[in-house]
Amino acid sequence: MKLVLPAALWFFVAAWWFLADAWLLARLGGLAVDLAAAFCVFAALQARAACLPWLVLCAGLARALILGGTACLHVVLLGLPIAALFPMRRLAVPAWLRYACVAGVAALALPGLASLAHRLLDGAPPPLPRPGWSALPWTMLTAPLAARLLGRLPPLWFYREVRA
Repeated sequence: MKLVLPAALWFFVAAWWFLADAWLLARLGGLAVDLAAAFCVFAALQARAACLPWLVLCAGLARALILGGTACLHVVLLGLPIAALFPMRRLAVPAWLRYACVAGVAALALPGLASLAHRLLDGAPPPLPRPGWSALPWTMLTAPLAARLLGRLPPLWFYREVRA
């Protein structure tokens, strides 16, 4: 029960988060901060494991409102990269390298999965453009910073894993 209120707050913040993501992509093109990748970085590296279903469900619902398509599709599109990158939180590499690698993989995986879903499923929204190789280092630099900002927003600070 104590997770319901922060999850509801995250749903409303996530809608604005993904709306800002679409606006930045339209305005800045390749130099936009990939906020979906930033969410994947936060969920894979900072969020408590028990809270991931709430986070991904609310983010998928909010993303479906902004981009179109079904909520189930967006939950899967966000959940697969998070599930694949979740074990990276235990790697014995410097934190900056871990965050940059997760951001790069998420930035490449999200448009790839969306493109695959668009080809295979009826009603899937058109995929967002895949970042070019020149924009990938920018995403690897800015998405971890945006993930740190996201982890400090009022609804999500509750879901962060506390490490000693």
